[in-house]
Amino acid sequence: ADAGVAVGATGATGSSGSGGAFAGRTYAWLINEGERQRARGANERARSAFMAALEQRGDGCEAVTGLGFVEMRGGEYGAAVLLFRRAIGLNSRYSDAHFGLGQAYERQSNTEQALRA
Repeated sequence: ADAGVAVGATGATGSSGSGGAFAGRTYAWLINEGERQRARGANERARSAFMAALEQRGDGCEAVTGLGFVEMRGGEYGAAVLLFRRAIGLNSRYSDAHFGLGQAYERQSNTEQALRA
């Protein structure tokens, strides 16, 4: 629920218009596409791919984590923290979410929380 607030705060909820562009694509393909776009710095395209992945699998910790990294790149560290915490709630062993959470806390100058992540 918390990350839903974070996603909503960034305008990424609801219909992302990504259905047509990503119709017929698998969850794994969407995650890979989101990561490719994020690596290129194409945050909006990455967000669209991750949101399309979440439409397929609402409990997809990879998609939620990807959105957290997109938010962090945009300087939205509070939203990123909420998304990473949501991803950890979905899969407590998903190391990328823990790594992202630590980075987000560090960027907020919250060293104590960063070390715990």
